[in-house]
Amino acid sequence: MNGLSPLGKRPLFGILPGGTCNDFSRTLNIPQNVRQAAEAIVNGKVRSIDIGQANNDYFTNF
Repeated sequence: MNGLSPLGKRPLFGILPGGTCNDFSRTLNIPQNVRQAAEAIVNGKVRSIDIGQANNDYFTNF
């Protein structure tokens, strides 16, 4: 987030689930199966998400 958020033209990025809880990907209704999530990245739609900022640091919910 800290590398992308300050850019004037932000690139798109895809999210693959990983880790124990996957709260971020679950909140976005991303399939929890990695193959299905990759297919969703290729065939899915673009959505905007909220990004927070504290001082010079950007963050999502994790």
